[in-house]
Amino acid sequence: MKTKNNPIVLPYEGKNVPHILIEVNQTCNIQCKACYKHKYKYQKPLDLIKQEIDLAVSARDIHIITIAGGEPTMHPQLPEVIRYISQKGKLVQMLSNGYDLKDEILTKYKEAGLHKIYIHIDSMQNRPDHGKVSSELEMNSLREKIAKKITRNGIYCGLSLTLYPERFHELPSIMEFLMNSKHIKWLLVTCCRDFDRITKAIKNLGAIDEHITPESTNEAGMPLNEFHRYKILL
Repeated sequence: MKTKNNPIVLPYEGKNVPHILIEVNQTCNIQCKACYKHKYKYQKPLDLIKQEIDLAVSARDIHIITIAGGEPTMHPQLPEVIRYISQKGKLVQMLSNGYDLKDEILTKYKEAGLHKIYIHIDSMQNRPDHGKVSSELEMNSLREKIAKKITRNGIYCGLSLTLYPERFHELPSIMEFLMNSKHIKWLLVTCCRDFDRITKAIKNLGAIDEHITPESTNEAGMPLNEFHRYKILL
């Protein structure tokens, strides 16, 4: 499918979209430069997660469901979520920072039906398991260490990377690392968007709801994050 403004568009629409992402929580055990979710402690109830999965499966010809957060490994009922999806005959993959992926819990995830984990590890994270770095190259040993642990438990592994403008020049070296990795076989790149300029523009338009604070939640207890303040966007 091609349009004038979108020369390359995936050939999926409506019920034919084969993938859905389900967020199970809004909390995290590390801090990323471009993320706010470490500020919150919200865990989505299991019944609500199941309702969202049922809705997705009924509305689309789903092939793969990705579990995300926050950091999904912090959800106390994650194995049940994985099993619920797997029993519907769908492939289950997960986005995780990899910090708390121990062999014992990986075994449980595998038994529940987890197919693949994309580990989000980049140089702009504040991680308890790694010191500060000045390049993506310095993160490769941690990536390989965690990926090895994942694959020895029978789960496929990919790398999720937030690419910041000051790191664009490192993409070739990242690709070289992946081509030689024994354990990482996929790459998901998200280009970081600088929201500072957007925020300033919105403030000038008077479109910010000053009543929403980091502690604000909706009726279901879900946190209203920084982006909910921008009336013009939401």
